[in-house]
Amino acid sequence: GREVLVRGALLPHPAAGRQDNESTQKPASGDQPSTATNAFAFGLTADRPPMFAFDNSEALNRQREGEIASLRRQIAELQNTTAVLEEELLQATTKSEGLETELTEALTALDELRDVEVRHETALEIIGEKDTRIDELMMDIMEMRTAFREQVETLMRQQGGAPGHS
Repeated sequence: GREVLVRGALLPHPAAGRQDNESTQKPASGDQPSTATNAFAFGLTADRPPMFAFDNSEALNRQREGEIASLRRQIAELQNTTAVLEEELLQATTKSEGLETELTEALTALDELRDVEVRHETALEIIGEKDTRIDELMMDIMEMRTAFREQVETLMRQQGGAPGHS
């Protein structure tokens, strides 16, 4: 059956109930549709003045305007989200660059620490060697003192007296 869209609702065409030839005939191929058919396409019929067609297109326009407004709101929300995400990306990039700088500084400090540790170990080895040498020299000095005292005591005995008897 034929239906007409009126104010957002599909309604049966008023001529759908009639069985006259004009409403049921289709144009022959090559013929132009009748004015009645063109009028029907726009919702115009004898019992529906052009005002209904205007109301119908007005309703469609309002619907489209609502859709456009909704899409504009979505665009604005997406633009806001994009701006927020751009700001977060900028902050993350800045933080990342800062962390990279800190990492570079930490790696440099670690290299310097390793150098200091090597120098420290070398210094400890040298000090250990020096301590050993000092201990050896102290032992030599004590042996020399002991030998010197023995020589002095021997010389004193040979000259006739014990030390401390003057």
